[in-house]
Amino acid sequence: MPNTAHQLRAARQTSGMSQVELAKASATDQSLISHVESGSRDTRTRTLDRLMATMGHQMVAIDSVELTALDAAIRMRRWLARQRPNDAGRELHDFSAGLWRADDATAIALTHSRPPTTEHLDWDMAIAGVVFFRLDSTGAPKPSWLNEIGQLEEAEEVDGDALRWFGVATDQSLTSPHDSHAQ
Repeated sequence: MPNTAHQLRAARQTSGMSQVELAKASATDQSLISHVESGSRDTRTRTLDRLMATMGHQMVAIDSVELTALDAAIRMRRWLARQRPNDAGRELHDFSAGLWRADDATAIALTHSRPPTTEHLDWDMAIAGVVFFRLDSTGAPKPSWLNEIGQLEEAEEVDGDALRWFGVATDQSLTSPHDSHAQ
């Protein structure tokens, strides 16, 4: 599924609209929205901009090759569905490392859109923890979705593989050799 499909679905879910409601509000066929969200159909930028504007969102290009929180969660969910937590953990680690390589403005942009659930609360909390840890380290503003996932004070409820990989991701972040991490 292309990134635009992920972004459209995330924006729609964040805005609380169903596909039918979005279609009606934007004078578009619901089937178009369904096909775009599933990745089976590409759409023009103008159409995507109109759909996003209808929901009070906009597409923004980020000058970065790093994973967004949204993309990391989707990749992790795929690995977890296959019962491959170590691969999900590597995605979490890669996401964390990318946030530390990024400057603060880019890190904020990479984490702005609420990621979809991984279908595992402990892994969702691990993603939230990585985002909080990175942005808090420099006093950068945090995305509102962090409060919606759950209280980070409850992070001790994260256990097993997710906790182990959260530790690996944050430890790597603390010892990052990248210049952009040096404060």
